[in-house]
Amino acid sequence: MMVWSIETDDFHGICGRPFDLIKTLRETFTGGDIPTPPTLPTTTIDPSAPPTTAPLPPPDDNCSRPGINADPENCHHYYLCTVSVDNTYSAQEELCAAGTLFNPNASICDWEDAVCAIGSGICKNDCP
Repeated sequence: MMVWSIETDDFHGICGRPFDLIKTLRETFTGGDIPTPPTLPTTTIDPSAPPTTAPLPPPDDNCSRPGINADPENCHHYYLCTVSVDNTYSAQEELCAAGTLFNPNASICDWEDAVCAIGSGICKNDCP
């Protein structure tokens, strides 16, 4: 059997069964019909049911929420917090590069001058 180009197959079944060229090739080379897959049961979601979400663990020394968390005492680093399977926080300390401090307003390591210019007690131990 020869096929010039597979993109000429009838993918939508306009002229008969969908994917007729591919199905005919398979039937020819395997010597049998393609079995029909079983019909899956339908599932219905109740639109009035409230969404189910797991409660967040209580804050600990480094994490108050999942994601990026500032260290209020030291702006040279921050914590990347994830919720563990035992519903506690797992904190990964991330260091800022030399010459930068963690900017809690933007959640990035920023130039020291830019972070210290924010004022209002941000990085009080790291800014003059």
